[in-house]
Amino acid sequence: MRHLSNQRTSQWILLFLLILFAVLFFWGGPDYYSPRSFKNIWNLGHIVFYTLLFLYLLQFWLWYSSLSFYRQVGWGLVLTLFTGIGIELIQIQFSRLPEFGDIWRNILGCMLALIFFSRSTRSFGSKHLKIPKLLIIFFVLLEFSYPVISIIDEMIARKQFPLLSGFETPFEMDRWEAGDRLQRSHLYSLEGKYSAQILLDTDRYSGVALIYFPHNWQNYKTLHFSVYNPDNQPLSVTCRIHDWEHIVNGQQFSDRFNKRFILNPGWNEIIIPMGEIQNAPQGRLMNLKQIYNFGFFASNLKMARTVYLDDVRLEY
Repeated sequence: MRHLSNQRTSQWILLFLLILFAVLFFWGGPDYYSPRSFKNIWNLGHIVFYTLLFLYLLQFWLWYSSLSFYRQVGWGLVLTLFTGIGIELIQIQFSRLPEFGDIWRNILGCMLALIFFSRSTRSFGSKHLKIPKLLIIFFVLLEFSYPVISIIDEMIARKQFPLLSGFETPFEMDRWEAGDRLQRSHLYSLEGKYSAQILLDTDRYSGVALIYFPHNWQNYKTLHFSVYNPDNQPLSVTCRIHDWEHIVNGQQFSDRFNKRFILNPGWNEIIIPMGEIQNAPQGRLMNLKQIYNFGFFASNLKMARTVYLDDVRLEY
């Protein structure tokens, strides 16, 4: 009788947790400008949800738990992909972007539950399960390493401030949104050993954006950054900066700082007065306590160019 009571308690606890995590797929959570650590911790919820889901199925759905291991895996992957893709599509209606990584984390949670907790694996023996278990542990630890790395770099960024990015640590590359356009380089550097090599291609707008950094710039007088142009020809680039109000007000062109600079061959030190940034939006002052983006890009290039960015910092 006690065993039956404990089983029912476990069933209700698992069901409650599944409902809770299902709700969190569509409500709450990080937005585009949330800290990386928060985003990465939130992403781990996919692993937790699908691990709990398959623990529930293995424990309380007799048809599924009685299948052979390979059939459990087959049906498990079908269910995971079907529900996972459905969740990603529904999330679009809640202003969230689909992410392939979420599907991978769903599968990882499914396989974690099956390989470690399915009674059907007993027929294999522990020797045959060693490699699959090690692989699952490796991938789970890899996923958990992302928020740890983010937290470490957020601590480094706060300690470095008012240096926004000097590219001396590999973790800080994730402060930038750049795709494959940005990578650390030791070919040219103004401070330290590294700079950021930026590929500017022939897209209409091609560049990088710093989106993870301390947002309060109000006590500083200037923004400095240095760019090395390795070519013999000058290059026109644009710097853009915006605050939180620009985001919530529809991101109009006239509501942010935009300024074009000419990069001559060699090193170019660019200094932007904070007053110029503050007065850039039309009809209001930029909120220097809530700066959320520093962008650097070229437009309508006839051929791809490469530049090197270093020592992005604020000064009193």
